[in-house]
Amino acid sequence: MTEFQREERFIVVKRKHIADPEMEKRFRLYIKNYLGVETVECVVVESDWPEYETVWKMIEARVSGNPAMTDTQALIERLMTLAAKFDGQGGKIYTAELFTKCATALTEAEAKLAKAREALQACHDKMHECTAVLSARDCADVAATMASARACLAELGGV
Repeated sequence: MTEFQREERFIVVKRKHIADPEMEKRFRLYIKNYLGVETVECVVVESDWPEYETVWKMIEARVSGNPAMTDTQALIERLMTLAAKFDGQGGKIYTAELFTKCATALTEAEAKLAKAREALQACHDKMHECTAVLSARDCADVAATMASARACLAELGGV
């Protein structure tokens, strides 16, 4: 597999840079009539935004066939990027160590939530397997699964 390479694939013009509404109409018509393409609906993240590198990592993961980045992983990426910026700037309240601790806590919380979701899904699946009347063993299985899910959620403070 080839290494992921960033590509410049779009030409983007901020609408606020086209001061005249009539000019915007003419610009859109030019793109449509002379280039034969419609404008594209998309999300643009400017390079000076803190999410910029995180978005590139998400795209790289998608193109490489890796699982999509979760919201928690994206937040961790942003924290680590911020940590790198703050590191070495003595006297700041925020330190790389603080961001690393936050990232670790978020990772642990996400794992606990995933475990709770699995337990709840197992309970849901078990209930659907049952016919009109649950056997005593089925009831015990469902109760144990629900207890496991509750324990995971309790560890997270009732999330």
